[in-house]
Amino acid sequence: SEPDDVTTAAAVASVETPSTAEPATPSETATDETEAPPSSAADPDTDTEDDTTEDSTMPPVVGARVGLFRLGSEPYVAFKDDSAVWFYTKSGTLTRVDPGPFIRREGPVIVGDPVRVGPNPTAPLVLGDQIWVPAREGGTITVISKSTLRKLAVIEGLGERLDTPLEVKDPVHGTQRVWVTARKDWRLTEIDPVTFEPLREFTVAGYPLTPVYRQGFLFIVGREDGVLTKFDPISEERPTIPVSLESRPPIVVGDHIWISDQSEGKIRIIDPLRFEEVKAIEIGGALSAPVLVEDRVWVATSRGSDEWCDKEASAAFVALDTAGNVTGCVKTYHVTKHPVAHDRAFWAVSETGAVVRVDPERMEADSWRGVSGLGVPISAHGYLWIPDERGTTVTIYD
Repeated sequence: SEPDDVTTAAAVASVETPSTAEPATPSETATDETEAPPSSAADPDTDTEDDTTEDSTMPPVVGARVGLFRLGSEPYVAFKDDSAVWFYTKSGTLTRVDPGPFIRREGPVIVGDPVRVGPNPTAPLVLGDQIWVPAREGGTITVISKSTLRKLAVIEGLGERLDTPLEVKDPVHGTQRVWVTARKDWRLTEIDPVTFEPLREFTVAGYPLTPVYRQGFLFIVGREDGVLTKFDPISEERPTIPVSLESRPPIVVGDHIWISDQSEGKIRIIDPLRFEEVKAIEIGGALSAPVLVEDRVWVATSRGSDEWCDKEASAAFVALDTAGNVTGCVKTYHVTKHPVAHDRAFWAVSETGAVVRVDPERMEADSWRGVSGLGVPISAHGYLWIPDERGTTVTIYD
């Protein structure tokens, strides 16, 4: 059986050093699907298949593979911090990877011993030294000390298909609270982060996604019902307004809430105080969740609208200002998913093994092929890390 905590020395992974880097090898074009593997730490239940075929004309191949290490069955990204990158496996482990020797060119990355968490974990909440790991299966949150890797608590009975917990300051008592949604049970639960005890639970509409907090309220998308719930932790009132079916989790942009969807190809901007839609932008195609990069919002689309994008673009990233005005479109040639912001740019991957990097300043996209991993990337410690969610390895790219 796997250990509950880490007490043994870390193991050294087999990994290439930066001095032996070779350019990535281009691969042939193929059709792309936007369905994420079920082990993805991003949002697998808000991805649907798309039959879009990628453009046959490819941009120049860039980037180089500089490292490769084995981690375990079906790895995917958990989170990063100042000293490490943390990975899950679908079977339910969390592993700390120390890139220090690799970055200093003194040796390979160091892969620690796995810590057992719940099955099929999703993106965690990090509270100081605590790591709150929700399990998609089994209805548990495992709380781990980041410094010692020992379990502090296992919170049970929270419902099926848990999302990333959200930390909120109690507006009445000034204390911290943690809120978590269970999609399949249509449940919202409040937890005390000191005692790890559930305090209250509520029923919320239609397959609730991870909420955002704004101006004293929790805003929760009910994906199956196509509604947005405004939850008041004090009065416990839960009014709703309509949004699109198959909506993505919301994000906060300035004083407003933005919600994209896969069914209508729209971005909706919501005023949280008046609790009404103030603008809807027709982008077209199946949209990713919006990503805020400095003063612009970006969204990936499988088929960009002719109004904003080149008619030849089979896939694109669309840029908007924070008022919701479209300011540009970048042709990517790939149907991409799960864009990740980093270092004044953002990245995405496709099922065909292409990595796309968009430069917001130049309004251009670069891409390279031959990527072994199909998972959601993370840019950390100067490198791009891509787990192979259908294998056992993590590849490091410069």
